Parts: sequence; C-alpha cells; structure tokens
Amino acid sequence: MIEEGIMNLVLQGGANALFAGFLFYQNRELQRRSDERELKLEAREEKLTKKYDKRIDQQEQNVIEDISRLEARTTKIEARLEAILILLNDIKERVFNGNNK
Repeated sequence: MIEEGIMNLVLQGGANALFAGFLFYQNRELQRRSDERELKLEAREEKLTKKYDKRIDQQEQNVIEDISRLEARTTKIEARLEAILILLNDIKERVFNGNNK
C-alpha cells in the first residue's frame, strides 16, 4: 500500500520527488548512524567512569591504610620518646643527687 503511494509519487513527481525520497532516506540513515555512535559513546563513557571510580576507591583505600600505618608508627615513636624522657629524667636525678651527696 505504502509502496504504491511512493511509486505514484515518484512517477508523478519526477526528479524532485525522487530527490526528496533520497534526502529522506539519507536523513534516516544518518540519524541511525548517529544514534549508534551515541550509544557506543555512552557505553564507553560508562565503562571509563566505572574504571576510574574503581581506581579512585582503590586510591582512597590506599590513603586510609597509609594514614593508619603512619598513626601506628607515630604512636610507637611517642612511646619510645616517653621511655627516653623517663631515662633522661632518671639520669638527671642521679647526676644532681650524686653532686649533692
């Protein structure tokens, strides 16, 4: 039914109708290609977004682990400094008490 109408239009309209049909067909093809390209780009963007979100999460986890290790080392250093301070105070007391005797 539609083909008959198109054939009548082509036969009666001549070159202009044929050219209009070509433009219509070309427009549909270009739109289809554009839609396919857009879908591919969206899929690629989603894939990259997931990839970099995963990397960012991994980097955040690494930073958290580094901070935890630094805090542990800082605590150990503070404990050692406390022990050194106690030893220095003992030595200081012995030296001054030894001079007073």
